[in-house]
Amino acid sequence: MVVNLRASSSFIGAALSKVVNAASFFVSDISDYTKSEILNFLEKKNIESEDPKVINLLEKFDCNNLFNNMDTAQIEALKKCYNYIEATEISLGYRNDQQLDSKNQFWQQKQIYETFQYVSLIETLKLVISHENVWQYIESEKSASDNWLCNFKDDVTFKTHRYFQKYPNALRIQLYYDDLIVNNPSGSKTQSHKIGALYYIIQNLPPHLNSFLGGIHVLALCHTADIEKYGMDAILRPFIYELRKLESDEGVLISTNGKERVLRASLAAVTADGLAAHQLFGLLSSAALYFCRLCMINRYIFHDNQNSICAIPRTKQLHDEHIKIIEEQVTEKDIENARKHCGVKEKSVLHENRYFHFTENYIFDPMHDIFQNVALMEIKLVLNHFITNKEYD
Repeated sequence: MVVNLRASSSFIGAALSKVVNAASFFVSDISDYTKSEILNFLEKKNIESEDPKVINLLEKFDCNNLFNNMDTAQIEALKKCYNYIEATEISLGYRNDQQLDSKNQFWQQKQIYETFQYVSLIETLKLVISHENVWQYIESEKSASDNWLCNFKDDVTFKTHRYFQKYPNALRIQLYYDDLIVNNPSGSKTQSHKIGALYYIIQNLPPHLNSFLGGIHVLALCHTADIEKYGMDAILRPFIYELRKLESDEGVLISTNGKERVLRASLAAVTADGLAAHQLFGLLSSAALYFCRLCMINRYIFHDNQNSICAIPRTKQLHDEHIKIIEEQVTEKDIENARKHCGVKEKSVLHENRYFHFTENYIFDPMHDIFQNVALMEIKLVLNHFITNKEYD
């Protein structure tokens, strides 16, 4: 029961604790009642309750500690039976915090270690590939016919990708990043409990596997305050380290169901909303003068609303030049000025990947960019045209 409730994404931890406590009291009451009835029965039959056999019988009905150490027991069971992959706690640094000593009633300074949780990419891929059907799906994947664009494999990016052309069956990792709030979103402590979540899917698998929750794999969880302090690079560093192994010509040798295979993978795409994407790629926010991550249009020209706008596209070479200009500046004012005139904030650790660059990542967020912004304005303009134009009276 507890495992099923915990697996439900809509069931919060606080509610689970209440269910566990209620179940504990319920079972404990039944246990006490059962033992009481047994003792009454033994007393009527003139049977000694101190008899070792009676004591042993009563102990079998002792359920007062039914849920003690439940979390530890569940993890051990998952490791033993289901190859559970435990997250690794990685240290980022520490901060000095003031904490109240409840015993002596005074504030004392204490070092609080700042960490994040990382789930091994290689170990997760090994577990997924260990299922024979998954490997069959990967080997049988085909491109769409008649020039239909059905998945990443049909796109020109895949057809010109050096690594995927060399290893067509290599796993294609699609990374996703966003922030989430684990407490009351309308409360006053949302920022302190805000978590940055990195997930990924394996594009090689068919849509019916990637469309349900089990097809989305957790990569890392961290406090957004730590991202602001230490940078996104510190969080992504373990991911890049494992990706280098997977992208090498040797790959990672694995054994599944008695067969040895070479596990290869590369980063195919990064998906995120505007704010998260700019954070991942080391760009200034969408409110900057040069706000677009695919071209060098600035906000003034964009607001002129000219149909003939032609902006210089961002390229890997141009981005490297922008980074070089920023790094050559000495004073903080010059650095900020250089950033302002190109829309670039810093290097991104994702670009240490040999086969990925954000200028070739043509993925935007339709929900925020179109459905919540452009589409609303277009509908208003169309309705205004039909309402105010006498031709349609």
